[in-house]
Amino acid sequence: MRTCDLKTHYDTITVAIAIIGMVFSHALMSLALIMMAIRTVFISKSTLKKTPKDILIVSLSFFILVCLGILWSQNVNTALAQLNKLLPFLVFPLYFFSIDLPKEKSLKQLASLYILTLFVATCIGVYNLLNTENPDYRTIMPYCSHIRFAINLVLAVSFMTIYTYRNHKALKKENIALLIFFILWFCIYLLISASLTGICLILCIIVFFSIRYGLNNLTNRKSLIFFLIPFVLIMPFIHIISVYAKDYFVPKDSVEKEMMIENGHYIYDNVDAEQLNMGLKKYLGKTENDKFESYSYTDIALRYLNSKGLTKDLKGWSQLDSADLTNIKNGIPNYVYAENNPIKERLYKIFFEIEAYRKQGHVKGSSLIQRLDLWYNSIEAIKQNILFGVGTGDATSEIEKQMRENNSQLQGEGLKSHNQYISITLTFGIVGFIIFCIFLFYPLFRLNMNKNPYYSVFFLVFILSMFTEDTFDNQAGIILFCFWNFFFIKTEMEKRSLPIHA
Repeated sequence: MRTCDLKTHYDTITVAIAIIGMVFSHALMSLALIMMAIRTVFISKSTLKKTPKDILIVSLSFFILVCLGILWSQNVNTALAQLNKLLPFLVFPLYFFSIDLPKEKSLKQLASLYILTLFVATCIGVYNLLNTENPDYRTIMPYCSHIRFAINLVLAVSFMTIYTYRNHKALKKENIALLIFFILWFCIYLLISASLTGICLILCIIVFFSIRYGLNNLTNRKSLIFFLIPFVLIMPFIHIISVYAKDYFVPKDSVEKEMMIENGHYIYDNVDAEQLNMGLKKYLGKTENDKFESYSYTDIALRYLNSKGLTKDLKGWSQLDSADLTNIKNGIPNYVYAENNPIKERLYKIFFEIEAYRKQGHVKGSSLIQRLDLWYNSIEAIKQNILFGVGTGDATSEIEKQMRENNSQLQGEGLKSHNQYISITLTFGIVGFIIFCIFLFYPLFRLNMNKNPYYSVFFLVFILSMFTEDTFDNQAGIILFCFWNFFFIKTEMEKRSLPIHA
């Protein structure tokens, strides 16, 4: 076998391992990274030298920034660990810019592998969903963060949709049918797994492309259709949220009171504590001291009775059926959570978090409110280190310090900003944030990559997801970004065959 064939096979296997690892295994992601690093060290640098110097420098600028940030870090060991975690920002651009991408046939095979890998993962998720009592939708696919997995599914759905639209005349009918099947299957999975992140990202993509194509075809009467598509799809979603919010927050008896409300009923209204605990013992064989995980059965029963609009006494207990009693015993505090309506369940949990914060000031345990608290404390820390930030590896300790000063309920939890832009600014200051923006946006404009719909989808998904996630704080997020970002940049450079001084 010729040397060039061996190299091609090596690169194909490396990329395949990275694809499977992004969904299933941190170990495989690390193996792919090692294989890329080895290949980069021993490969001929002739291809790398053809890369435009400005593109190469910008692509490495974020990793260089991380290295420089160690100079003013107060926690060198943590900074070095952070540097090790961010090695893909060095390895991926050097690897992709040093090799010739696999041929079209191999790329299609790798794309098929990506779709099949996600399909297998969703089948595992559905199996866990059907065979787990009261499943946590965030952990039904245990190999990957539910947010990262949702991003993978959104990318796959978008890529397949674009590919089908652009090649429908050349594709066989059975291939189109198969692509449509995968598109619908992944969308259904996002719905049944209550992935609000995935659903919102898909809606944003639809809005973006509808407006984009509408503006590009203003002289065509059909352009009106593109502008109407977002409203047709988004308005039902908004209507559903408004209906559920009204059911949750508007009191059923039309009397407003200063206490927590849930499902239209005030939780601490019509409570007979003695009879509530008597019912707990009579119907469940539990006492007020018994707990489900960290939650008191008394509190669970109180909320459950309230969610059904029943009085919190023996009369209310007597109106529950066996399914209700089983739900309470299993720690379910609201009958809606057991209705097998994942979107409604997710929204009602968010509503409860909002109400618990509004009426009782609870922050812990609420993904939404916790993020707001973390953003506030992170921004306060930024104000004290505005120019160059706190340095690589010091962001978490600075947030913790700020939370202690503000007496935040989240102090001692070791949490991060949950916003990549805030995290970058806290770590490297305004100067670092500017460099980060150049790292993100320069290739987009330099190579006119906004004309590539695949890259546009990828870019939009990550730009939006970084508002609510520290995407670059975990291996899955880092590999996912680096893989697609530098793959698309390399693809565009090969397409244009840019000379070194272009």
